[in-house]
Amino acid sequence: VFVPLPNDLHCEWTLHALKAGKHVLCDKPLCLSYADAKHMAETARAANLRLMEGFMWRHHPQHTRLLEVVRSGEIGSLRHFFGRFTY
Repeated sequence: VFVPLPNDLHCEWTLHALKAGKHVLCDKPLCLSYADAKHMAETARAANLRLMEGFMWRHHPQHTRLLEVVRSGEIGSLRHFFGRFTY
């Protein structure tokens, strides 16, 4: 189940899905507090279900390439980086 709702509904509906026996991909942020995150993780673990936050940018090929360029020294020594995620 994908939970793309407003942030304040993520915990509630993720828990509903987990309790229904569904793996969950929840949009970011996963929830609004540490206590909610812990409860969600414990619920998923107890049911042997997957719970994942939709953090797609971390897995995008652009970031793999960026790391290759920086680590190779192709652009010299990195002294500062500024990025912005936009649509």
